[in-house]
Amino acid sequence: MKKLILLIALPVFIVGCGSTDGLQEFDPTGLNEELEKVSFQPQLPTELPFEVKQADLSRPPELQQPVNTLNFDFYGEGNEHLSLLTVNGSEVSSTSEEDYQEVEIDHISGGYFINDSGDQTLRWQEGDIQYVLKSMDQGSESDVSKADLIKMAESFE
Repeated sequence: MKKLILLIALPVFIVGCGSTDGLQEFDPTGLNEELEKVSFQPQLPTELPFEVKQADLSRPPELQQPVNTLNFDFYGEGNEHLSLLTVNGSEVSSTSEEDYQEVEIDHISGGYFINDSGDQTLRWQEGDIQYVLKSMDQGSESDVSKADLIKMAESFE
């Protein structure tokens, strides 16, 4: 009887401890090593709304983008794609301020926007670094919610 209870309880315990609120753990160590070679080190997420199969860092050419800008792309097995733009020392402007809904990210004011295609944008600023997180849902096997994006932003370290 004890073995039966253990066999039932163990998988429940493992699944329960594997992730928080539907997010998957992400180890940014590889990206952090690449960041040591650039002029600023933004924080990175430790949880994402899907399991990451590939994470990339890219920088636009300095002639096109004179400010310190880094782009991160996170890809999942089910065609999921999240893009993170980080800008140091300058503001990012795209959609008008009225289109953004005010949200709170760990006591920091941020903005959330969803366009007609269903793509979502979450943006906030910490210190001199502005973060713009975009979820592209076309063809994705998982639904990323506004709450998922906020929880992901709260996992940044």
